[in-house]
Amino acid sequence: MPWAKHTSRLRPKHGPKERKTRQGWMHPLVCHLIDTMEVARLLYHRFLGPEVRKELDEVFRPLTDGDSQQTVKWVALLCGLHDLGKFSPAFQGVSVEVAKKRFPHSEHELLDGCAARRGRKQDTPHGISTGVHLDVLLRGLDAPVTTRIVLSQVLAGHHGYFPPPSVLARYRDARGGLHREDIGQGLWREGRSAMLHELARLAGVVFDDPRWADVRVTSRAVLCLAGLTTISDWLASDTTYFPYAKDPDCLDEYRARSEARAHRAMNVTGWHPWRPGEHTGFTDIFAEQLSRDSAETVEPRPLQREVEQLVDTCREPGVLVIEAPTGEGKTKAGLQAAARLSHVLGLGGLYYSTPTRELSRQTYDDARALLDGLGSDLEVNVVYSGSAKEQKEIEAANQATAGSTINPTGVEGEDDAGEDGCALRAWDWFASKKGLAFPVGVGTVDQALKSVIRGGHNFLGMAALSNKVVVIDEVHSYGAYTTRIVKQLIWYCGWLGSPVVLMSATLSPEQRVELIEEWHAGAEGRVPLPQSTKDTGSTPWKVTWSRDMARPRTFRLSEVARKRGPVRLKRLPESPETIADHVEKLVDQDGTALVVLNTTARAKTVHDLLEERYKKRSGSPELIHFEGDHQGEQRREIKGRIDAHLGKKSLPDRHAIVVGTPVLEHGMDIDADVLVSDLCPIDLLFQRTGRLHRHARGTRPSNLSVPTLYVADIEPAVLAAVPAGKKRKNLKFTPYVSNVYEQWILGRSRAILEEVFPGEQWRPFDEVGEQIHRVYSEADSIEPEKGWEDAWRAAERKYLRKLEDMEADARAVLIPLLRGPQQIHLVTERRAPAGSTRQSQGSHDDRKYRRP
Repeated sequence: MPWAKHTSRLRPKHGPKERKTRQGWMHPLVCHLIDTMEVARLLYHRFLGPEVRKELDEVFRPLTDGDSQQTVKWVALLCGLHDLGKFSPAFQGVSVEVAKKRFPHSEHELLDGCAARRGRKQDTPHGISTGVHLDVLLRGLDAPVTTRIVLSQVLAGHHGYFPPPSVLARYRDARGGLHREDIGQGLWREGRSAMLHELARLAGVVFDDPRWADVRVTSRAVLCLAGLTTISDWLASDTTYFPYAKDPDCLDEYRARSEARAHRAMNVTGWHPWRPGEHTGFTDIFAEQLSRDSAETVEPRPLQREVEQLVDTCREPGVLVIEAPTGEGKTKAGLQAAARLSHVLGLGGLYYSTPTRELSRQTYDDARALLDGLGSDLEVNVVYSGSAKEQKEIEAANQATAGSTINPTGVEGEDDAGEDGCALRAWDWFASKKGLAFPVGVGTVDQALKSVIRGGHNFLGMAALSNKVVVIDEVHSYGAYTTRIVKQLIWYCGWLGSPVVLMSATLSPEQRVELIEEWHAGAEGRVPLPQSTKDTGSTPWKVTWSRDMARPRTFRLSEVARKRGPVRLKRLPESPETIADHVEKLVDQDGTALVVLNTTARAKTVHDLLEERYKKRSGSPELIHFEGDHQGEQRREIKGRIDAHLGKKSLPDRHAIVVGTPVLEHGMDIDADVLVSDLCPIDLLFQRTGRLHRHARGTRPSNLSVPTLYVADIEPAVLAAVPAGKKRKNLKFTPYVSNVYEQWILGRSRAILEEVFPGEQWRPFDEVGEQIHRVYSEADSIEPEKGWEDAWRAAERKYLRKLEDMEADARAVLIPLLRGPQQIHLVTERRAPAGSTRQSQGSHDDRKYRRP
């Protein structure tokens, strides 16, 4: 009997005693196929969404007569067959001495030859062997050409990449030579067929069914079948739950044991179906959490109440757009909407995505409160770059949770004979995708975006999202490159039947209708159409359901927001010395100041100037420096200090200055008495202003009782200094502004602020929607000052040209909008590194180029 996984190749780090003790551990191939099949059977309803399951029912209807339980059996069988190609000389030759003990002497010369070619270009991967054998069998059953080729590609690609049909044909049609030897003929072919039919018997189906001639696969069905195959293989490769076995005497008894192990794996890892239940109202979920916070009322805020009422009317998938300023409770509203939509649509989870790891960490608490409020024992899985390492550290410190994760071994390709050498890498590889796979996940949007970028295992993320509500927070905050990828993700969510919740404080009307069109185009399987809208953003705060766009619901802002009133807007010279002088005077005796500067170097300079001054005096404020480079324990310590002085529960007599980079503008629930900000695009300036007088407080320092924003920029006299008879060729900005944000948008934002400065009264809650529309969408709504016309036009041309280039770069790495299952190999075709979800522009990223 052939083996599937073996530990005979231990790495040099293992000592002689350990190598001797562990030499020869192995797992029979048929056992691993059964394990994978039983896992797939259990995961079918937990992992795949209702729309995908309906499509699989239709695909296999000729074989099942419409019985959905039979569909589960066929799908589980195909998942189990993924490693059938390991019954080949090429793979068994990986541990040739083990193989010689399990195969007759007549095959030993062949095994030696295959072992000698191991790792060379002539070598035949076991996935290819699986695909070739399945293709031949289905051809004998008169299956349609597309069906047999695509199913062969799916199983051949379970390690991440679907081989093109030409590759399978080259191996399949080899009349002699090395590939034919690698795959194996005679007893090898007969052995594979016998194992396949025995697995089919255990699954409860008959493989040699003439009705295969009527089975026609679809793109959506096979992509999600591929995802289920991979995740089932990974779980079945965890020796904690599926220990290596001896050759079983009775396969029926082994199948029963494997089924029990699969149930145990699901229970221990907490992979339970998510059933939110009927009671998914806002207070049903969050009442207990809010009652513990004396600063909040148990009653929903107006936004939260409007979202709750709207989602109660939803009966089919679509897009929910929540537009509200910071501090109005969008996070909880989005989570409540996701719970309700999951219940109504029969979905199995949610993925809440954010722009940054910091915001993901903060959202974790609300997601945990959601599950607690629903009485669920599920865990919230945090997914972002580095989260696997963090999870590993948590488990090392808490042995009680050591068995709650999945640690697949031998899942990285052909080297399945080396369990220990690849254990950590395999764990990290799996953990990076676990949050998308498990029912409830919170993480960065990048993890979801990888599902629509050409590369290995992207189909796994797509299959996982098919059974979830996808929440995209701060959807306005991405540059042109990443926004193009976000749109592709939304298109595929529509294609999969997964509802999407979009949330933003500064979404333009044009962006709203374009994103909604992406989802509905995907749902209808067509190319998105150009969109236009007459909405000028004059009523920015609303909740929109995409299937009833003509009737968006507006709402009043909360009492806390209304009490903030207008913001006093003032100029401030941009030099670090001037900023430090002014901040020192503003909070001389008491109060809090937030200083948000565009670059790390500039923030550190201002912080160091203040630090030097406060060394010479007593009674100085707490001075805190915070930037994106702060990580790990240092970051947690700084965040704790910020929360203590600017957080919701900070003391009335607080006295502090926080100086940092734009990392402070997203996801920070902090409240400052005064705000100083570098010039930046108008929408980001509004985000920063959301930290000004954010919380209801009894008293504030008398000189800071009115919310005041100081914008640091070049002084007007310097800007006006144009030599007589000459015109500016470039808009004038300091490098710390123009190197971070695009000059065209900065110039238009500056022009908006120039309209406000004379009266010193900015009403952002009332005006920002229309102002964003003017900056980004109405090219003729802002006129340049005399003498700046040439510079204005040059900046516009550069901006639009760069936008086109960045969007083209994004399209080059995206998976295509599939026109049929015969294109499935294009999904994993290598075009870009796996992490290319954001584009670097030298020392900056693509956020400086945005097209709403």
